[in-house]
Amino acid sequence: MRRGFPKYIKDEDGNKEVNPHAFIDPNVGEKMIKNITRSLSERNPKHKSYYEANEKEYLKKLNNIEDNYKQQLGSIPKEDRVFVASEQAFQYLTDRYDLKEGYIWPIDTDENGTPNQIKDLTKFIKSNKPATLFVESNVDTRPMKTVSNETGVPIYKKPIYSDEIGKKGEQADTYLKYLEYNLDVLKDGLKK
Repeated sequence: MRRGFPKYIKDEDGNKEVNPHAFIDPNVGEKMIKNITRSLSERNPKHKSYYEANEKEYLKKLNNIEDNYKQQLGSIPKEDRVFVASEQAFQYLTDRYDLKEGYIWPIDTDENGTPNQIKDLTKFIKSNKPATLFVESNVDTRPMKTVSNETGVPIYKKPIYSDEIGKKGEQADTYLKYLEYNLDVLKDGLKK
C-alpha cells in the first residue's frame, strides 16, 4: 500500500501534477489541522493556547472518524474493495484504506469522459467487478451513466463528495460531516 504524500496524477498527455485532494483522507486532514494551528500560532502567538485547545478538540473528533474509516472499510472483504468514481480524486483515501481505484479521468480538464477514457474504465470494471459506481456531487453524470450502461454496474443512489463540502444545511456541510457522509456512502456502496 502506498502512503506517500504528496501523490501525483498524470493527465492524458503524461504531464504529472500533484493531486490536490489529500483532504479526502481523514489522516491527511489531521496533518492539515496541525499545520493550520501551527501557522495561526506563528502569526498570532498571543492566541496560541486558544488555537491549540481548538485543535485538540477537533483532532479528537477527527481521530474518531478515522478510526471508523479503518474499522468499517477494513471489514469489507478485499475482493469487494473496488472503488470507481469519475475523477482520480480519491487516490489518498484509496491508498490508505487499501481500495483498488478506477476512474474515468485523472484530473478535471476539458476532455472529461472521452471515448478512450470510457473504454479504459470499462476494461477495469470488467476485470475488477465493483459492486457499484460512484459519481461525485460536482461532476457531470453523463460519462458515468455511459460506463454503467456499457458494464451493467449500477451507479450508487447518492453522490460522493470530492472537491467540496455540502451547502449549509445539507448533510455534508462541514468537513467532519463530509467525511462521515462519504464513509456511509462507501461502506454501503462497496458491498456486493
